[in-house]
Amino acid sequence: MTSQHTMLAAVRTRPSTPTPYAGFGEALKDWLLRTDRTQKELAHVLHVDPSTVTNWSQGQKRPECRLLIKMLATFRGWFGEGWDPLEALDAIACLGYDWPKVQEVSARHFHRGAMLNTCGPGGRPLAPYSDTASFRLRPRSM
Repeated sequence: MTSQHTMLAAVRTRPSTPTPYAGFGEALKDWLLRTDRTQKELAHVLHVDPSTVTNWSQGQKRPECRLLIKMLATFRGWFGEGWDPLEALDAIACLGYDWPKVQEVSARHFHRGAMLNTCGPGGRPLAPYSDTASFRLRPRSM
């Protein structure tokens, strides 16, 4: 066996290191399986590249806060009444979000009664949100 083959064998047998968001990735794969949906379908609903959802499901990256909220709302719709909110909270706990920010983004994107708010006042689309941008919670006309 050549030294190159020995090196390749060592790489193959090396234990894999856990990814930063492995718990969330496993939950995401489970949710897609249980709802009989694909990563591509989720990417389409969230308006992201399918490779983005792949990175999430592999535990390599986490969705930005705005996309997380939209994703949870999407799964709530796909699961219906049978989805336990605590399951979602358990899955996203490992993502390390600043919970007050999650609450603010949730309030910004949902109407009363947990309906996803995709438009601002006057029917205009909401401004894009980035995890690094600061924002203020804007009052919404009802």
